[in-house]
Amino acid sequence: TNYSISNTDGTLSIGQAALTATADDKSKTYGDVNPALNITYDGFVNGDDATDITEPSISTLADAMSDVGDYDISLTDGSADNYLLIKNNGTISVVKADLIVKANDKIFNRGEEVPELTMSFEGFVNGNSQEDIDELPLIRTTALASSERGEYPIQLSGGLDNNYDLILVNGEMTITGPVVDLVSSIEFDKTGVKESAIEVLNVDNTGDGELIVSSIEVPVGFSVDIEGFTTDAGNREALSITFEPTEVQVYNGKLILTTNDGEIEISLSGEGVLVAGIEDDQLKASQVILYPNPANKFLTVDLSEAGIFKSTIKMIDAKGNTAIVEKVEAQAEKEIDVSRLTQGVYLLMVESHRGTVIKKVIIKR
Repeated sequence: TNYSISNTDGTLSIGQAALTATADDKSKTYGDVNPALNITYDGFVNGDDATDITEPSISTLADAMSDVGDYDISLTDGSADNYLLIKNNGTISVVKADLIVKANDKIFNRGEEVPELTMSFEGFVNGNSQEDIDELPLIRTTALASSERGEYPIQLSGGLDNNYDLILVNGEMTITGPVVDLVSSIEFDKTGVKESAIEVLNVDNTGDGELIVSSIEVPVGFSVDIEGFTTDAGNREALSITFEPTEVQVYNGKLILTTNDGEIEISLSGEGVLVAGIEDDQLKASQVILYPNPANKFLTVDLSEAGIFKSTIKMIDAKGNTAIVEKVEAQAEKEIDVSRLTQGVYLLMVESHRGTVIKKVIIKR
């Protein structure tokens, strides 16, 4: 042969395989703790896995207190004999937390000032409070002090914050108030000059709020027993109206109640007349004096001006039933216990040898 063969050994160099380590992207809500951070590998061969290398450290600067935004998830260090580590950082996104903003329900009685509008919050984290909101929602209502009874919306609008999504919940303004249905007019019977007649006006409040009567105006010749009153919902106030003419003429005018529900007007009318043809020895109405009237516990009948010391006193209720009978013997005054009588108008009759006088008495509770 023409050649001699000599064998020389060579070298096979095995280089590191590329192994990509990628920090997985994460997302969390503002105020939450960080989710677990992990790494995804691409490039393992021969059945290798993460246990066959020294893994990189994984970390982020984001924590539960971090504001909304994106933060790096960083990979550092790590090694592998058979792999060339290529490290890719990830991102953790902090998203806004839900914050419920509720307009607080309010209630007031008609005629009062509209209460201050307020809102409450549900969902604050990290010790945040209302003062930390970048821009509070606007709050308003269409209800006014003069508005009618009913429900009105309390509305929220606008508002924003860097760390919270504001969820707005409207509230409700409830206006309560009185409901009063009164007669349009009251006409008194003809009444003797310098004598008096009484009519009772029952004021029933059938609404859901109190009735406040701040003043009562009456025309000339008329008077009332109180200057004003307050009646809760479902209650009644009895207003005694007295007609006491001083001249022979017709009296009329308006009874005006100024209330938290506006003004209420009732026409009043009466006629003052002369009582003629009464003999001097006949018992006169002016000679029978009652006090107090309206009465509550006791009613005094004063007969001293009549000059009679023996009589029978009766009290008749609105149904014509005799409620009280009292005999008067040798007395100029008689005190009658009316505490057991129900509220209302009664006729008091004084019967004597000089005739009979009838007067109205108000029992008030």
